[in-house]
Amino acid sequence: MENKAICFGINSVSLMVCIGDAFHNFGDGIAIGAAFSQNWVTGLGTSLAIFCHELPHEFADFAIYINNGLQKWKALMLNFASACCCFIGLYVGLAISNDTEVRQWLLAVVAGMFIYISLVDILNEMVNQRSNDPILQFCIQNFGMVLGWVILFLIAYYEDRIVNSFSATS
Repeated sequence: MENKAICFGINSVSLMVCIGDAFHNFGDGIAIGAAFSQNWVTGLGTSLAIFCHELPHEFADFAIYINNGLQKWKALMLNFASACCCFIGLYVGLAISNDTEVRQWLLAVVAGMFIYISLVDILNEMVNQRSNDPILQFCIQNFGMVLGWVILFLIAYYEDRIVNSFSATS
């Protein structure tokens, strides 16, 4: 089956990836908005976590666009357009998370999303990767996972101290 251009020279696979990524980025924006409405340290930690999972995701989307015949500038524009949906989600997240109960529900959903992503997507990819040096691959993969966990743990553990130290100096 041939993948024909359906809109502005964009084929159906690329359009589907762009729409899915736009919804994904919108959800990330809501997460960032809810986290920043809690306090700036939680917002910073959430933004860091989202950045760490978005960077390879956007490179992969770019590769999908290129492999489906799009020119580089069109692939960059689709990535940029879908990334802008994060700002829309940010404003929505900031607006609806003024209520403490709503904010707590949003943060719980965000935590669940990150657990889901790590267990279903990332762990599955790590297990199914094949390498000529599986021990080195195992060490690198686990170092990356543990480093991410340690960074996020330290931000969460010292959150009150960071907030209080900046409040005292202001």
